[in-house]
Amino acid sequence: MAHILIQFKLTQNLLETLKKLLSKKDEFVSDGELLKNKIIETALKDDEKFLKLLLSDKQIKDHFFVKIDSSLIFKKEEFLRFVNNKDFLPNSYTSFKNKMGSRNRVF
Repeated sequence: MAHILIQFKLTQNLLETLKKLLSKKDEFVSDGELLKNKIIETALKDDEKFLKLLLSDKQIKDHFFVKIDSSLIFKKEEFLRFVNNKDFLPNSYTSFKNKMGSRNRVF
């Protein structure tokens, strides 16, 4: 049980670190919220600036990159699974839906 709790805390810490890192770039933020699809799209393109941003944080680098000889390889599939996890942006669709619903209401 303690192992699961430690893993949960590490994952939560990684989530917060990644959110803070990505929030530094305006292209990934709209109305104060991270743009999950833009992040995924950029990761899929192996965008050099995006990869440098990820590499700038030791925790993110250690988790999403592997060193082979003298090269760092981006673990893209693992990154995409992590970002697609409901805990990364759990309410993004719900907030969008609620925001759109409130615009369409007649009072």
